[in-house]
Amino acid sequence: MFIYLKDQSSIELPEGSTAKDLADKLNLKGPHEALGASINGKTVDLSHPLHHEDRVILWNFEDPEGKEIFWHTSAHVLAQAILRIWPDAQPTIGPPIENGFYYDFANLQLSDADFERIEKEMQAIISANYISQREVIPSKEEALHLFSHNPYKCELIHSFEEGSPLTGYRQGEFFDLCRGPHLFNLGKIKAIKVMKTAGAYWRGDSNNEMLTRVYA
Repeated sequence: MFIYLKDQSSIELPEGSTAKDLADKLNLKGPHEALGASINGKTVDLSHPLHHEDRVILWNFEDPEGKEIFWHTSAHVLAQAILRIWPDAQPTIGPPIENGFYYDFANLQLSDADFERIEKEMQAIISANYISQREVIPSKEEALHLFSHNPYKCELIHSFEEGSPLTGYRQGEFFDLCRGPHLFNLGKIKAIKVMKTAGAYWRGDSNNEMLTRVYA
């Protein structure tokens, strides 16, 4: 099958190939290269299958789309590390921002003295080079069951429009509600730094509980 690239050139790939196969064929293997893909205008994971005459752009770290994918996956690494150290913490949301990312947690108290420990655990997770696995959650009921231990995730699930697609991402033992896309594997992340903590109200509402926000 033939795939069209950003510069309008085409490349031939075997049937059943993925965006990751395309990136490998183009030798885009650096930590800043091929962080995600746009297939016919939709940004997706590299694990996404390709079809004949698809138009594909591979996003690098210099692209806003690539940077967002990189930092959003990194936010999941932060949450995974914190849950390994403080299993009773409750992760809420963790978006990419202009200069990195943050993740908000309930039931978590941190100080600057904890940063090195968190970074060390994040590095261990990155070194394990987990594959980011996208999983479709078939219904709201199933999603509520999966996250029944976390009232913040359940509140988010209840707020989603009925019938909207629900997905989660798994890396090792960590599974989080997320629409993605994510890096194909965590080994792409070569450097991490926890920057600061702050208080943040759940969903930005001062009537709600104060959470612990970790910036990295």
